[in-house]
Amino acid sequence: MELLIKNASVKDIVKYVNKKLGHKIKISSSFVKLTALELENKKKKFAYIFVNQVIPKLIITLLASISLSLLFLAVYFWVYKVVKSENIYKEGQELILVDKYEEAYDKFLEAFNTHKKQKWYYIYADTYRERKAYDYAEIVYLEILNEDSKELRAVLSYSQMKGFDQAEYAKATNFIINYIDQGYKTYDLYITLGDLYMKWGVVDSNEYENARLWYSEVMNAYGPKPPVLFKFLDYFVATDNLEQVLKQRRMYEISTNITVNGDSYARMAGYLIDKGIVENVRETLFRGIKDNPRNPNIHYQLARYFNTIGNSREVEKALRNAAFYYSYGGALTLEELTSFIDTKRLLGDLYSKDERYIASEQNYSGAATLYENLRDRNIVDTDEKYGEIYSGYGDIFYYAGNSYTTAKNLYAKAEDNGFSTPELSYKKGYIDYEENDMESALYEFHKSEDIHLDRQSILFAKANTLAYRGSYSSAITYYKMFLRILEKLESEHETLYPGENDEHLALIENYIKVYNNMGVALYNLNGEKALPEVGMAFTKSTEYYDYLTRDPDFLIRSGRKDLAYYNTKAVLFPDKNMELLLYNTIAKDFNDLNLGVVLSVEK
Repeated sequence: MELLIKNASVKDIVKYVNKKLGHKIKISSSFVKLTALELENKKKKFAYIFVNQVIPKLIITLLASISLSLLFLAVYFWVYKVVKSENIYKEGQELILVDKYEEAYDKFLEAFNTHKKQKWYYIYADTYRERKAYDYAEIVYLEILNEDSKELRAVLSYSQMKGFDQAEYAKATNFIINYIDQGYKTYDLYITLGDLYMKWGVVDSNEYENARLWYSEVMNAYGPKPPVLFKFLDYFVATDNLEQVLKQRRMYEISTNITVNGDSYARMAGYLIDKGIVENVRETLFRGIKDNPRNPNIHYQLARYFNTIGNSREVEKALRNAAFYYSYGGALTLEELTSFIDTKRLLGDLYSKDERYIASEQNYSGAATLYENLRDRNIVDTDEKYGEIYSGYGDIFYYAGNSYTTAKNLYAKAEDNGFSTPELSYKKGYIDYEENDMESALYEFHKSEDIHLDRQSILFAKANTLAYRGSYSSAITYYKMFLRILEKLESEHETLYPGENDEHLALIENYIKVYNNMGVALYNLNGEKALPEVGMAFTKSTEYYDYLTRDPDFLIRSGRKDLAYYNTKAVLFPDKNMELLLYNTIAKDFNDLNLGVVLSVEK
C-alpha cells in the first residue's frame, strides 16, 4: 500500500511482492515502467480490454468449438458410421440367407458407402458362394481385388469358386496363372492350381499331367512336404498308376512318424479294393483311423473291405461309424456326399438281408432323399449307382411288404437312373404276371431272358405267360426248353433224394409242373388230335407226383390227386364246367426254388 501511495512503478511493486511471497510473478515488459495508477488507467482502455480479455475468451471459445467439432467428427466417422454400417452389413447377410440376393447386394452397397470394411467383403462373398449365388459372389470377390489387387485370399477364393463350384476350370486356372506370372509365387497358389487341374482331370484326363507339373513346382520350391506327397498319391490313384500307389503305401508304412491324410488314404484303399488287392488294406485303413478316427471316408472304405472278405458283422460296424461321422462331421464335399449315399445304401442292403426291414427302409429312404436333393440341385446326374438304391428299396416291398405297386414304382425309378439287370426285369415281370398283365409280363421276361437263356425260372415264367396269352405253340417251345434243362440236371445225379435235398425236390416238382402245363398247352393248341402226346404228358406228371407223394418207408400211395389227374379226366370226359388247369405259380427270382406249390394243390 505504501508503494502504491508513493506512486512506485509496477516493476518495484512486483519485485517487493515476489520477495515477500517467495515466488515470482511475471509481468509483461510493456508494463514494467508504468506506475500502478497508470496501469489501472490503461486497463480501462478498449485496446487493453480487447487484447487481454476479449481475445483470450475468443481463443478459448474457438478452441472449444474446434474440439467439439473434432469430437463430433470422430464420433460420426469412427462410432456412428461404423455401428450403422455394421447393422446394414448384417441386414444384408440375413437377406442372403433367405435367398434375397439382389436386396442383399443393395444393402452391401449402402453399407459399403457408409463405411468400408474388408471383413464384410469376405463375409458377403463367402455367404453368396455357400448359397450358390455365384454371380453375386464373383462381383464381391472382384470388388475386393479392385480395392487391393494383392489380396491373395480373394484370388484363391475366387479361383476355387470358379473351378471347384462352377467347373469353369480354364477360367479358374488362367486367373491364378496370371498372378503367378506377375511374380506372386506362393505355396497356396501352386497347390490350388494343382488341385484345380486334378478336378479338371475328372472330365478331361489330359489335365492330370498339368496337376502333376504344378505339384512338382511345389516340391521344387518347398521340398517334399507330407501334404504335397499326399497330393501325388491322389494323382497316382486318379491316373491308375498301381505301381506308384503301392510304392507310396510302402513309404508311409515305413514312415510311421508321418500323420497321414485320411482322405487320401481312403482313396488309396478304395482304389486297391477296386483292383481286387485286399492284402494289407486292413492295416492301411487302421493306420488312417489311428491318425484320424473321425474321418468318415476311412470307415466307409473299411466297410467295403470287410464286405469284400465277407465279414458282415464288421461291415455293419464300419458302416454305422461312417454314417455317424458323415452326419455330424460338418460340411461334406461332393465326394463325401456320394460316399454317404452309398453308405446308407449298403446299410439298407445289409439290414434287408438280415430281415431288419424297418432299419433297411430307413437307410434306403435316407439314401434316396440325399441323392434326389443333389440331383434336383443339378449337383449330380442320374447314374446306375444311384439306381441301385431304388432296386434294393423296392425289394423290401417285393419280398416283405407285399406291396407290388410300390415295389414296381421303385424298380421303375431304378431303371430311370440307369440301373437295369435281368433279375430286376424278371421281378417287374413277376409283378405284371401276378396282376394278370400278361403283355407287360412277357416284355419284362423277354428282357430278363436275353442274357440268362438257361435260367429255369425265366423259361417256366415265360412259357406260362405265353400259355395264358393263348400263344400255345410258343409256350410249348419254352416248356420243352425247360424240360431239357431238367433232364440235364437229373443226369448229373445217380439218385434223387427229394426228402433230403431241396434242389432234388425242386427238380421233381418242376417235372410235375412242366409236364402238366405242356399237356394243357398241347391240348389247347391241337385239341383231340394231340391226345396221345397230351396223355403222355399228363401221365408223366402224375408219375412224378406219385413218386413224390408215396410213403417213403412202405411205398404206399397217398391217395392225393394232382392237376394232371383232373386234366386227364377233363380231356377224356369233356364237361363244359371243367377246364384244364395250369400250375400257375412262378418263382419270385432266379434263386427261388418255388417249392411246395405242387403238394398244396387240392382239386
